Amino acid sequence: MTGTWRDTLFVWSGDIIIINNDQDDDGMLQWTGSWVGCEECPDARMAATPNAQAFRASDMKFQVSTVPTSKKKDKKKKNAKESLSCLDMTGGSGWDLGDEKEKVRHKDHTHIIASKVSLRDSLVEQDRANQLVVAKGTNDFGGFISAGYIQRSPSKSRLSLILGRRYLDQGDARAKLSEEELYQKIAANNNDKATTGAIPAAPWRTTLMHAEKVSNRGKRKRLSSDESSPLPPLKFASQDDAAFRPTLQFTTNDPSDSKSSPQGTLQEPSLLIDSTVCWLEQCHGCGNQAPNDMACVLSLSLQPNDSAVDKNLSDSSTESLYYCSSDCAMQKGVPVLAKASQEWVKENNKGLVVIRGRRQDSFWQHLGQNETAKQLLRDHGWVMDDDDDNTDPTLGAKGVESS
Repeated sequence: MTGTWRDTLFVWSGDIIIINNDQDDDGMLQWTGSWVGCEECPDARMAATPNAQAFRASDMKFQVSTVPTSKKKDKKKKNAKESLSCLDMTGGSGWDLGDEKEKVRHKDHTHIIASKVSLRDSLVEQDRANQLVVAKGTNDFGGFISAGYIQRSPSKSRLSLILGRRYLDQGDARAKLSEEELYQKIAANNNDKATTGAIPAAPWRTTLMHAEKVSNRGKRKRLSSDESSPLPPLKFASQDDAAFRPTLQFTTNDPSDSKSSPQGTLQEPSLLIDSTVCWLEQCHGCGNQAPNDMACVLSLSLQPNDSAVDKNLSDSSTESLYYCSSDCAMQKGVPVLAKASQEWVKENNKGLVVIRGRRQDSFWQHLGQNETAKQLLRDHGWVMDDDDDNTDPTLGAKGVESS
């Protein structure tokens, strides 16, 4: 532990879009979102991964973009020996730091994002996702390195970039790494980290992203963990109440709003879960760390009705709920879902909400039979077939507005 603010790992998450696009220019890339600090985390391998709720709740926003350069200058900077696509992201309004009363917007002096695939091409080629991305730069607080990935939304309509940023002590040898060297070192330590369930392995969970200073000889004063050892237990940020208390947001893009629907067509409704659980590895029932295999995963899906969606769009919107065990899901998850669904019925005039088990198992196949839980859901408006355990509990009616 360095015992300084550099023990905090800063995780940035936001969407990539193209701005200022015209016939004579490819346009600039803009990355907009929010960041969450994982405090007291000098060992990067112990960094819990914030979930979407944590980023939505964060007051720390950012908006950075590529710096426009002439084609002549781009060609001059190109290095045939390097296989990475590099972007200068020092444009835009910058990023927030400070509390609500003393929030200040800062800008990076240098910020180069590098990946094997072009982020611009990834916006067009919708099959590209979960690609490793690294970055390095400097600002008023010193030098930093980052590691993360690009991720596409389930509906493939959005491309997100998630980066974990570590600030370096003065004289740290990692500041002198080229983008290519940084990429190769991060990639080497992540080759055996496969995706588990719906949770991508966080590329910043590697010794290269530790807070401890690395000398010019490539050594630390001490090494708290190495890549061959098992990942240590996670430490979640303190929460007053870690129990899952979800609210569900139903949204539909308005075709008259050019910002939400640039093509002028009615887009499919989306579903968002807001809860007190802020970490991907955290159980939605009890708040404790869930096992690595995330054995109990439920999904809430919104299947739009005919009046709420363009007939050419049929994908449902899905949010996942993670539990440390099926018992926890049954004892703590189902009662809270039942209670929350009273409000969902009032909000949902978009279609049908369905709870499923992992890998398309039915809800009851996934959790096992429980007549008390069945009756509890039924009392709160959920519909299910008593004679068929392969059916999933549903809320609302397709094509009919819920009362």
